[in-house]
Amino acid sequence: MWKWREYKVYEPVEFITVIPDILAGVHCVFDSIKRRVYTAAGAFDIETTRVPDTKPPVATMYHWQFVLNGYVCLGRTWDEFLDVMYALSSTFLHRRKRLYIYVHNFSYEFHFIQRFFKWERVVARKELHPIYAEAECGITFKCSYMLSRSSLKTLSEKYVPDTVKGELDYEKLRHTRTELTHDEIEYCIRDVVIIDKYIQSEIARNGDIAHIPNTQTGYMRRLARDNMYPPDDAGKRQRNHAMMDKLRITSASEYSALKYAFAGGFVHANYLYVRDVLHNVASYDISSSYPTAMVSELFPMSSAAHYDAMSYQEFIAMSSSHCMVACFTFTGFEGRSDVYEHILSASKALHISNSVLDNGRIVSCDKLSIYLTNVDMESVPLFYDFESVEIADIYAYEKAPLPKPLIETILQLFADKTKLKNVEGQEEAYLHAKEILNAMYGGMVTDIIADEITYTSQWVTKEVVVEDALLKYNKSRKFVFYPWGIFITAYARRNLFRAIYAMGIDHVYSDTDSEKFLNPDAHAGFFERYNKDITQKISKMLEYYCIPHDTPDAIYPPVNPKGETIRLGLFEYEGIYTRFKTLGAKRYLAEKSGKYALTAAGVNKNNGLAYITSQGADPFKVFEDDLVIPETHSGKLAAHYNFDHYRGHFYDYNGVYSEYEELTNVALVPAKYHLSLSAQFADYLKDNKK
Repeated sequence: MWKWREYKVYEPVEFITVIPDILAGVHCVFDSIKRRVYTAAGAFDIETTRVPDTKPPVATMYHWQFVLNGYVCLGRTWDEFLDVMYALSSTFLHRRKRLYIYVHNFSYEFHFIQRFFKWERVVARKELHPIYAEAECGITFKCSYMLSRSSLKTLSEKYVPDTVKGELDYEKLRHTRTELTHDEIEYCIRDVVIIDKYIQSEIARNGDIAHIPNTQTGYMRRLARDNMYPPDDAGKRQRNHAMMDKLRITSASEYSALKYAFAGGFVHANYLYVRDVLHNVASYDISSSYPTAMVSELFPMSSAAHYDAMSYQEFIAMSSSHCMVACFTFTGFEGRSDVYEHILSASKALHISNSVLDNGRIVSCDKLSIYLTNVDMESVPLFYDFESVEIADIYAYEKAPLPKPLIETILQLFADKTKLKNVEGQEEAYLHAKEILNAMYGGMVTDIIADEITYTSQWVTKEVVVEDALLKYNKSRKFVFYPWGIFITAYARRNLFRAIYAMGIDHVYSDTDSEKFLNPDAHAGFFERYNKDITQKISKMLEYYCIPHDTPDAIYPPVNPKGETIRLGLFEYEGIYTRFKTLGAKRYLAEKSGKYALTAAGVNKNNGLAYITSQGADPFKVFEDDLVIPETHSGKLAAHYNFDHYRGHFYDYNGVYSEYEELTNVALVPAKYHLSLSAQFADYLKDNKK
């Protein structure tokens, strides 16, 4: 035994002998189904290497680390790991007395250990990606990444701040007989200590281990549910339950219409400037765009009335009092010549004929059928002309503000985030408030109907019966209503479209809540007017609910540690890019104050930028169509899942021989990044940029 900080470090055989000491005095609490759970959680992690010269790519584990209640165990083989798990379970665990073991990115480790245990229950949102897994032996493996939504590096800066989480050289071949250096062993220990420290903080936050949610969104759900249904206010619980019980999705066709109408953030570049190096590009961001929509707008607050058809004029008139979702069939649909963006995505179309596309966005077509909300239809006539439109399959919901407890929750989280930002000693509280505020939107758009995914010895996905799932949903004690999420994004897009439309030909690039454009002095008036309008709209909503605001003791607007008043929803000036170049959505290179910044979906920003700047030429000349960033710099990994039993041998980087065996494994293989415009988009640019 040796020590690493306050942790005692053992090899597996020694660790097994001290398990009684490790769990001595550790009490149990009851989980939601009355099983006892140890209040001390374990943390587990593995190190792997890719076996050379195998097809398909194969990975093998060469070191594992486990921590429990201040004791660390370091092992090299799966047999050693299973011996430790058996020693724990045979004496101290069973189906009704469990130990939680947290694993960061559990889906990776699960694919190595999945056939080592008999599983009672595996919960996953999609195949190969479990959130947690309960073994018959009494061990429950949980994913700490799904709870934190932070990398180990980020967690290390918060919970083990006086050490730096380094990186192993993963290109070195290692196996179970490879002698590890002192620094490499410390790296392994640090990985599980970081998780252990994080889970200890979560236990303190939640009171006990059984009440830690499985995902970050769980915190939002708990907070929102408690505010909607406060345990100490029976009257409020009853009133809110009666209100939410009226909000129902009554048919599979209504659910389908809502699914079709849902769209995320708008991310696109003005085709006029794609591939061009622009100078003095301004950037404005909307502060907390989705929370702003939730606080300031009106949402579906009834079950839907259905109409087979109505005229365009009838639809617009009804939209003044209702939130609407409908199928629009346009003919002679064409982007307006006096605006320079195309806002509708061809991927959302039910039917489209003879279309011209701008990097996936509709420029023109002979006929288009697409589900839209009435909020979307506020923007469509600004960007498109059409000869005729037919409106069918209409769902109309009475509209009103979101329930007061939800608005108060959003305002409180925004206030906490604002007041705690950059306050020494409050970093954890700040991040928690920020994470829950962001999760408010995620909880609103979580699909209410999901396939049943199970795992016993293999993954099985079973489609659910939509009608049965809706019946269950309608009977549940809801605190959010699925149609709300469809309109949150619609309002946020509309707000962004206002800026795009106002910028005209100066519009360069947009991403969800950000607008980048030329000639900033000419457009300052728009942002002043917009900020004034959104401030008044939020004030009006708070007055509607008699929520105090704009007074010294009011929750809104909060004041940051610098004494500055911070408001929701304002377009905030982010500065000027000296140079800016975009190659399309999620692909741009910017220069500000002599520093470069790269955004390229699928590429590690730092590694990709390092490669571009290492080429010797002007980075803006390197950042061009058909750029290839090699696997050594892309940061991109391709996962190869292997379900077969693999065994063999190889020599490590020191020339030491060893055999390996894996029942299942997943190999992560570095992949190059090829930045290329689609042929269709390239042709569109060639034909239209002039």
